[in-house]
Amino acid sequence: MIEECAINEVSDNLTEENVIRFFKDQQDNIVYFYHLSDLPSLSVDRLHTFKPGELVLPTRAKGKGTFVVLYSNRELAISLLESNFKVGKVRLKQFVSIANSASPADGIFVQGNSCWFTIGLKTLNAGLKQNA
Repeated sequence: MIEECAINEVSDNLTEENVIRFFKDQQDNIVYFYHLSDLPSLSVDRLHTFKPGELVLPTRAKGKGTFVVLYSNRELAISLLESNFKVGKVRLKQFVSIANSASPADGIFVQGNSCWFTIGLKTLNAGLKQNA
């Protein structure tokens, strides 16, 4: 789980560098997301790659792009659950891989209890490759 204070810090001083540092620092922490699949709910912690159509992630339109949403904690994800979606959990670094391979999204929308921020996948991927 990602601590709310970590999301607040980035949201309060929002720069690409701070968002990329957040993803690097939090990469091993668990995040939650919605999906449609035949996979059991809350057991998606070992997934790495998917066949087309195997895992469907809902997206959120924001500005000029669409974003897959990650939630900082299980309670938040469950409280905002919509439709027939299931809640999955993975480490943050796995979620970035999922967003890149299983989604037509332009970026990632990070949702905390009291704030949120977004980053484009191209920007995030380039930033994560630097100093890796």
